[in-house]
Amino acid sequence: MDPSDKEEEVSHIKSALRSCGYRDWTFVRAKKYKSNLQETVSESTSKAFTVTLPYIEGTSERLRRAFNTAGVPTAFKPHQTLRQTLVAPKDKVDKLKQSGTIYKIACSDWHATYIGETSRKLEKRLVEHKSKAAGSKSAVQERVKASKNTHQIDWDNVKVLEKETKDFPRRVMEAIQIKKQSPSLNRHTGLELDPVWDNLIKPSGTRGRTFPTSVTSSSVMSHDQVGL
Repeated sequence: MDPSDKEEEVSHIKSALRSCGYRDWTFVRAKKYKSNLQETVSESTSKAFTVTLPYIEGTSERLRRAFNTAGVPTAFKPHQTLRQTLVAPKDKVDKLKQSGTIYKIACSDWHATYIGETSRKLEKRLVEHKSKAAGSKSAVQERVKASKNTHQIDWDNVKVLEKETKDFPRRVMEAIQIKKQSPSLNRHTGLELDPVWDNLIKPSGTRGRTFPTSVTSSSVMSHDQVGL
C-alpha cells in the first residue's frame, strides 16, 4: 500500500472511531502496545536461534565460527558441571538385593542354564531354587535330581539379565530371553508370545537385538505363582 494511501486510511479509521466515542489517548496506547509487541517478538526470535554448545577445546571454537558465518549466535556450557564433579554417585545395589529381575542360572560343568523372573528380591527366589526339600517345585532342582546330581549349579555367578518392576512387561522380557537363549533347565517357556514375532527375536550368538512390541497371553502364570 502506498504510504499516502495508508495514512489516509488510518485518518479515516480514527475519524470513524471518534464519532463512536473513542478518545484520542486510545490510539496512542494502541500504537505503544503494537511497538512493544514487535520488540518482544523480535527479542524472542533472536533468542530462539541462539545455539548452546558443550565446550570442547579446539572443536567448539570452529563450530562457533561456522555458526557466526550463518548469523547464528552461540554460547558455550561446561562439558562437566561442578555438581557432577563433587557429588559422589550412589553405591551400586547388590544384584541379590534387587527386586523385579529376569535372571539366569548356569551349571559350572555343563552348558545347561535356567532363566526365570521374580517380583521379589533375587536372593529370596534363589533360596527356593536351592531348596532340596521333597516338596520343592523348582525346575532347577528337578533337573539336578534327574541327572543324579551330576549338575553342579553355579550359585555364585547368577546373572541379572533385565530389570522391570511391572509384572506383565517383566514376563514378556523373560519369554523373550527364553526364546533367545533356549535354556535347557526350564520346564516352561514362560509367557506365550505371538508366533508372528518368532523371526524378530534373534537367538543368542546372532548380531543385533530385536524385541517384539506386542504379545498375546494365554493366562500364563508367573514362576513365583507356580513355584518354578
